[in-house]
Amino acid sequence: MKTKTSNTIASQRIQIFKEGIKDGEAGTVPGLAGAEFTFVLNSEYEKVGFDKAHKYFVGTTDTNGYLTTSLLPYGTYRVKETKTPEGYYGASDFLITIEKDASLYEIGYQIKKVTVNNVPFESLLKVVKKDKETGKTVLLKGATFKVKNVDTNEYVSYIDWSLFPQIIVNQWTTHDDGTITLNTKLKIGHYQLEEIEAPDGYVLTKEPIPFEITMDHYEISSDQVTPITVVQLVDQSVKGKVTIEKKGEVLTDYKDGKFIYEERGLAHAKFGIYAKSDILDPSHDGIVLYKQGELIETLETTEGGKITSHELPLGDYECKELEAPYGYVLNSEVKTFSLSYKGQSVDIVYEDIGITNERQKIVVEVSKKDEETKKYLSGAEISLFANRDIYNYDGDVIVEAGTLLETIVSRQDGKVSFQSDLPLDLTPEYAIMPLSELNDELVGDTNSLYVVKETKQPDGYLLKNVHYYVDGKYTTEKQDTLIFTYDFLNQVTKTQINKVDSETLENIIGAKLQVIDKESHKVIDEWVSEKEGHLVQGLIVGRTYILHEVEAPFGYILAADTEFIIPESREIQSITFMNVKAPVITLGDEPKVNIPQKDIPTEDQTIIFSYLIMGIGACAILFILFKKED
Repeated sequence: MKTKTSNTIASQRIQIFKEGIKDGEAGTVPGLAGAEFTFVLNSEYEKVGFDKAHKYFVGTTDTNGYLTTSLLPYGTYRVKETKTPEGYYGASDFLITIEKDASLYEIGYQIKKVTVNNVPFESLLKVVKKDKETGKTVLLKGATFKVKNVDTNEYVSYIDWSLFPQIIVNQWTTHDDGTITLNTKLKIGHYQLEEIEAPDGYVLTKEPIPFEITMDHYEISSDQVTPITVVQLVDQSVKGKVTIEKKGEVLTDYKDGKFIYEERGLAHAKFGIYAKSDILDPSHDGIVLYKQGELIETLETTEGGKITSHELPLGDYECKELEAPYGYVLNSEVKTFSLSYKGQSVDIVYEDIGITNERQKIVVEVSKKDEETKKYLSGAEISLFANRDIYNYDGDVIVEAGTLLETIVSRQDGKVSFQSDLPLDLTPEYAIMPLSELNDELVGDTNSLYVVKETKQPDGYLLKNVHYYVDGKYTTEKQDTLIFTYDFLNQVTKTQINKVDSETLENIIGAKLQVIDKESHKVIDEWVSEKEGHLVQGLIVGRTYILHEVEAPFGYILAADTEFIIPESREIQSITFMNVKAPVITLGDEPKVNIPQKDIPTEDQTIIFSYLIMGIGACAILFILFKKED
């Protein structure tokens, strides 16, 4: 036995009963003839629209208000009242579904019945909270609003006994998904949304948002039947700005031997604004606008030292200095700040950051050393001068070139630093001064702002004629102090004293000699002459000394004192101190000693004569004593 298979498509008839309300007044009629309905597949309607969609059935209600379709294949149909009897309101589109179920077509006369009322059009209202900039739905609860019927000038409200005792509902608040659908329908007309509270992070929309309930613009709610009108309530998210003020000391004047500084705003400092933590989209959709540590904006201060950022989303931030102004040290401190919501009436929140930079300082330290031993010396005066005109921050000359800024005295225990708080070189390009040529030893850039030189040497040393130039130009923002160290090496004065025979000019030994300070009468050095002479070191330049013979060499007449002055010279000063031989006298058989006057220097005649008499007397006494012993 063979089984016959049928390929019958699931289908069903639809019966529409049309009833209506005339002129919006109460009272139904048994049936309404002359209403035309057209059936199209809803899926095709959504793609190409009603006019282009295939019409599966077009029919008109009979005198009793009934319309029965032919068999329609399974599917969801959009039914449109394409003709409305005169004097009645047309019904809104509705959807009807024929299920794909064999039981529906096994009994062919089964009919799906639908009653259509021609009542005034009403629509549910769905309010969606949107971000004004991005158009995203704000996934936050808390947008509270009222709905006003502009045609009647009344606010929409209804009674909800479940809310007793506050049973009148006249305002609504969005849920976590940023939407809310009113529990009442609105008739055709003109309305407006009036926001009374904005969600967190947003500014209250003060202007009403108008909308219209109309049959021309609506959607079908989830029940596939009820019209629903969607209105967007748009709010502006709150933004923030940060103002950075950069300050630092600037040179203004020079008074009483001191440089004067005052704190001012500094231009040309560069900063980076970074996300301290992830900065999220204000709509709460989870999108990260800026990742933690990401550079968001670079700012540079203007004249006056301030700069304000562009608008930033609310969140936590860090401010880092990227580049210090000329002449200042980079401030490595990271400043944190938060741009926080301050209420629905504040559209931009402001934060201020103050950052101070230290000036790059100049330290000049000097030491005075013995040129040979390298030991520190005390008593030298080292002076710091302005090598060129010194300009202040405003471009005015406050110190003229050649001005003595400070003098310090060297110590025997090491280096000494100038105490002046020296400014950096702020000389304008056009103001560079031509410098005169010097014969002294020059060390460094002769166009530098400062020069250091020895103005008084230590006692017993020659003046060091060297100029050390201090370059006060800004180096790098990472260096807080420019340190300049200079060693002044001084040569001790050297005086070679030779005791010589007045005739042979050869050095003689045995003379006891002294060098005496003429002013203080203090014995500076004392020695007995030797063949190689004697070197005296450390005599003070320009001072007068006396060379005094305490005891003459045997056979020589005591020499008269001689004065000498120490010159400013690196050459060894040589002093020759001559002695005249004593005359020989013959007693008895001894030869006579003739003392020719011409052999005795005129200036020494009196002294030599006195010593000659004393010598002759001594010889006579010795001669008598020897005779007695014989």
